[in-house]
Amino acid sequence: MLIFDELTFAQCCFVAAHIRDRDYREWIAETGEPSRAAIAIASFHSSPAHLRWVCLRNGSPIAALGFAPIYPHLASVWAFGTPAADKAFPRIGRFLFTSGRESALKSGIRRAEVRCLDVSRDWIKSLGGTFEAEMREYGVNGETFYLYSWTGG
Repeated sequence: MLIFDELTFAQCCFVAAHIRDRDYREWIAETGEPSRAAIAIASFHSSPAHLRWVCLRNGSPIAALGFAPIYPHLASVWAFGTPAADKAFPRIGRFLFTSGRESALKSGIRRAEVRCLDVSRDWIKSLGGTFEAEMREYGVNGETFYLYSWTGG
C-alpha cells in the first residue's frame, strides 16, 4: 500500500542515499554534483513543506517529489526514487499531478516545468506534460535535455 505524506529531511536523505540509477544519472547530467547528500539537500530545501512529499510503501520511503518555486508563478517539478519505487511511479506521477498540483495552484503557481533526459520522456508525457523544447548541450557533459510544462488550472 502506498501512502503520501509531507516529506521530512530524514526521508529525503534515505531516498537520495538509495536513489535509482536512472534518477542519479539525470541528477549528475544536470548538476555535475556526484554527492547523494547534495541531492537530498537541494531537493528538500528548494521546496516549501506544503509542496514536497514522500511516497511510503509499508512505512518505508521509496520516493521523494515536489514543486520547487522559481518565481511566485513558476515551479520546477522534481521526483526521484529508490529501486523499490519502479512499479509505483505511475501512481506517484498521478499523485504529483492531482493532489500536488492542487497545492501548487493554491500557492499561486500557474506553470510547472521539468527538464529531463530521454529516459524520462514517456513518463512525463503520460502525466500530461506538454513538450516545449529540445535543449541541446544543457547537461554538464553536453547531454540533450527536454523541456516539458504544465500550465493553468
